[in-house]
Amino acid sequence: MNDKLDMQQEQIRKLLDSNNDDPIILKDEQGKMQAYDQVAVITVHGSIYAILEPVEAWEEQEEYYQPKVLEIVSQKGKDILREVDEDTAEYVLVEYDAMMEEQEEF
Repeated sequence: MNDKLDMQQEQIRKLLDSNNDDPIILKDEQGKMQAYDQVAVITVHGSIYAILEPVEAWEEQEEYYQPKVLEIVSQKGKDILREVDEDTAEYVLVEYDAMMEEQEEF
């Protein structure tokens, strides 16, 4: 198995571990390692999505940032993280917000 797939498998295990507080480490488009805090892992219409916040956003106190939304999909018997398009990301974030509002009502 290649290093990228091994790294993704480890990060998926961390995402799915409810006791994990460690950052999720992913490579960006330029191959640079980026750290993310896990916001949530949610299921929307049968698909599993991870919502991540860049650690740097907290450190730099940025006013606005776009959370990263990744889908956990099975490919050739292995789970991988796949980036979603902007429309899907927005839909997942709206669903997440609705879920959070519903929980606050209780």
